Amino acid sequence: MASKCKSKSCNPGGPGGGKAGVADGVSPVVVAGCQELVLNDDHIKQYMDAFLENVKRGLGKATNPSAIVKCFPTFVQDLPNGTETGKFLALDLGGSNFRVLLVELAGGESHMDSKIYVIPPSIMTGPGEDLFDFIAECLSDFAVTKGVNDQLLPLGFTFSFPLQQVGLTKGILERWTKGFNCAGVIGKDVVKLLEDALARRGDVKIDVCAVLNDTTGTLMSCAWKNRDCKIGLILGTGTNGCYLGKHSFQPQVTVLVNKLPIFDIKCKKLGSTLFRLNPCQTTFLRLRL
Repeated sequence: MASKCKSKSCNPGGPGGGKAGVADGVSPVVVAGCQELVLNDDHIKQYMDAFLENVKRGLGKATNPSAIVKCFPTFVQDLPNGTETGKFLALDLGGSNFRVLLVELAGGESHMDSKIYVIPPSIMTGPGEDLFDFIAECLSDFAVTKGVNDQLLPLGFTFSFPLQQVGLTKGILERWTKGFNCAGVIGKDVVKLLEDALARRGDVKIDVCAVLNDTTGTLMSCAWKNRDCKIGLILGTGTNGCYLGKHSFQPQVTVLVNKLPIFDIKCKKLGSTLFRLNPCQTTFLRLRL
């Protein structure tokens, strides 16, 4: 099926009356070689079918371990309804820069203050205790700066690394990515490591009430403003999605009556995932990966 795109990129004109397939100043050989990069409806349908099939495998208890697209319950069992009020801290750790935020909700409105902290390379590859001590130091600095260090505030911990989540406040690190390689953290509960670091300081009052990844946080924040939002999606170096749904993936997860759990779809790097799902791989994709 030919592409329905009307753009000049998909339908280049050229010398000789705008002959299709020959772009101005570009060799016909080059144009012909790039045609496999042009997606058509058949390609999109194949991508969709392959992705859906692998999501189903990721949701299956027996097939999840070998699935390309991993799907896990987030232990978040409800969405906000817009009536939430109060002050909340958030910690967003997903790279060499991380953010600490103070969010205040009241009357359907929100106010947010944030600060970005840079993690030194020596901390990114040093002992795990040093990393969490540094994070605790930054949390303390932020709380003092905002004048909330004497208040006990709930904190949501966005931890955007491969995590085996076994509870709302318990997540076991499977492996480091994004240049991190801190010793003594893999196989450990990252919430407990953060709480221990905060306890060692003893100068800030924080209650870690949830650990989650960035896509779940995206869904929760958008759903607070828009009740129709049921899907969170991150497209970046790491590509993840989550949705609100009913599934018997893990029977040990207790689902509240009339409430649905949120499932996280972990795609890792989009390119490498499509390389394994893609029924019409291109030479350029194979070379890139």
